[in-house]
Amino acid sequence: MPAYSFFRLVAIPCRYGLLLWGLGFLGALLAQPAWQWEPSFSYTHTLTSYWSVNARVVSMQRRAADPQADPRYSWDRIELAGFATYRLLGGKKLSLGYTQRRLDPLEADGGWENRITQQFAFVSYVGGQRIGHRLRSEQRFRPEGLTQRFRYRLSYDVPLNGEKLDPGESYLFVSEAVHLSLGARQAAANRVYVAWGHRFGQNQKLEIGLEHRWEGLGTGSPSHFLHLVTAWYLSRQTRTLNP
Repeated sequence: MPAYSFFRLVAIPCRYGLLLWGLGFLGALLAQPAWQWEPSFSYTHTLTSYWSVNARVVSMQRRAADPQADPRYSWDRIELAGFATYRLLGGKKLSLGYTQRRLDPLEADGGWENRITQQFAFVSYVGGQRIGHRLRSEQRFRPEGLTQRFRYRLSYDVPLNGEKLDPGESYLFVSEAVHLSLGARQAAANRVYVAWGHRFGQNQKLEIGLEHRWEGLGTGSPSHFLHLVTAWYLSRQTRTLNP
C-alpha cells in the first residue's frame, strides 16, 4: 500500500473522532453546560491465560450549568464496580460485572443504584491500526424501577512516540459511544471522548481526558455535560500463568 494511502486510511477514525468532539465542545461552551470531574482508579489482575478480574472505584463532582443560580459544587456520586473477564480465541473478551452506586453521598435522601453488566469486546485492525469495539447490556436497578440500557463504543488509540506503546511513552485515545435506555428511563445518549495518556513502567497508566455527553436524547428535554476525566490504571498478573 502506498504511504499516502496508508496515512489517509489510519487517520480517518482519529480525524472524525476529533471533529465530533470539537463540535460537541464548541456547542457545549456556547450553551453553558454543567461541568463534572470524574476521578477513578482501576485495578486489573490477570489470573490465568484466560481469566482476569477488575475492580474500579469512581467518584464524580459536579458544578451547575448556571453558577449564579447555583454556585455550589456537589458530590454527585461514588461507585464501586467489579468485573470478571474470560478471553476467547482471537483476543475477544466476555465479561460479567456488578456495580453499586451511591447517589448524592452527602445528602440524607441520597439513593442507591445497583447494576449488572454483560460485555463483549474485541479489536479489529485497519491498516495495522487498533480499532476497539465494546458492546454492553446493563440492567440498572433504582427505586423507580428497572432500566435496561444498551451501549456500543468505538475507540481508537495510537502511540505518540512510535509504532507501539513502551514504558515512559504517551498515547492518544479517542472514542465515540451511543447508549439506548428502555424501561423506567427511556432515552438515548451520545458520548465523545478524547484523552492523553502516559504509561509508567509495565503496569501503570495515567489518562486525562475531556468527554462531552449528550443525555436524554429523544425525551424533548435533552441536556449535556462536560466531563474532565482523570483515570489511574494499575495491572498485575499471577507470576506463573496457567490455562
